[in-house]
Amino acid sequence: LLGVVGWILWEAIERLREPRVVAGGTMLGIALLGLVANLAVLRVLREEHDANINVAAARLHVLGDLLGSIGASIAAVVILTTGWTPIDPILSVVVALLIVRSAWALLVKSTRLLADPGSEQPELRNTLYRKMKRGRRQLTPGRMMVYRIAVVVASQLVRFFWATCRIHGRPGFERAQAAVRESKSLIPVYWHQHLLFGARALLDLRDDGLKVGFLISASVDGTAPAMLVQRVGGHVIRGSSTGARALRDYYETIVKQQVSPAITPDGPRGPVHEFKPGAVMLAQLTGKPILPISIAASRTWRFGTWDKFELPLPFSRVVIAYGEPVRMPRGLDAESLARMQVEMAQKLQELQAEARAALHRDQ
Repeated sequence: LLGVVGWILWEAIERLREPRVVAGGTMLGIALLGLVANLAVLRVLREEHDANINVAAARLHVLGDLLGSIGASIAAVVILTTGWTPIDPILSVVVALLIVRSAWALLVKSTRLLADPGSEQPELRNTLYRKMKRGRRQLTPGRMMVYRIAVVVASQLVRFFWATCRIHGRPGFERAQAAVRESKSLIPVYWHQHLLFGARALLDLRDDGLKVGFLISASVDGTAPAMLVQRVGGHVIRGSSTGARALRDYYETIVKQQVSPAITPDGPRGPVHEFKPGAVMLAQLTGKPILPISIAASRTWRFGTWDKFELPLPFSRVVIAYGEPVRMPRGLDAESLARMQVEMAQKLQELQAEARAALHRDQ
């Protein structure tokens, strides 16, 4: 594995020195085929015992191939949409460094096993235990290793888009700073399609005292997103995303811990741009203002998902617009609550138009 990594790094450096023509369509097709094949093999290896050092080594090898396929797929999409070929060797370097990190951990583990063969023997389990284990999602060492690698890749990708997109303007930023200093915590809202730069908009307010929180599922599936949030500098709120339990989790976070939870009012499953009552009810309960945020980019890739997720392309111009903080009166009846939802949806749409206008201003 280390030899393969060395070769990958050498090839990446050569391609950065002398860029080559890359057939993005062919590259994407081959990468997707490799991705499917490696996922199938990894699924088989996951059935084996996680403490088996041989299985761990084989799984690491397949995982390296899988990361290569993911990196190649992302690079192919970027090349097809922007024509920027250096993304291929850059992602190759990232994948290679991730493989080195995991290979080193495995090497240390195998060395310890040779020094003390009894220290890594797996605990024996009966057949009934194994059947119950398969029926329940567990945070096994193997799953945790996959999560750690995936989170490193995802965080680097997030930072890549944040770094390569130029912030063209931030209308309302001073107003948002003043709101943070006055209220300590508040309730930021942006549409689900603006998740990537909506998070960036909030993290930019940390110097003013904003503690940014993101609600993540308490299940095993929420482990990787929680690790990603921590890695980019946010606070993790583990709990439900809907219902009374979510309101309780949010309330304790906002009032007691002074953490501002990012809310996508049309999430988690839509309909798109439909402002649900959660943020309005939280503003009533806590007395904290709602801070609307919207994003506009000069070039975006819009996904075919329910939220029409927008991914600003590298080197595009981005405007982050902060709206006027809105406080909710206490004691709203059902009719007033529904009316406030409509008004907040309109405010977000108007803010979106303001962001687009700022994007085309002073070009």
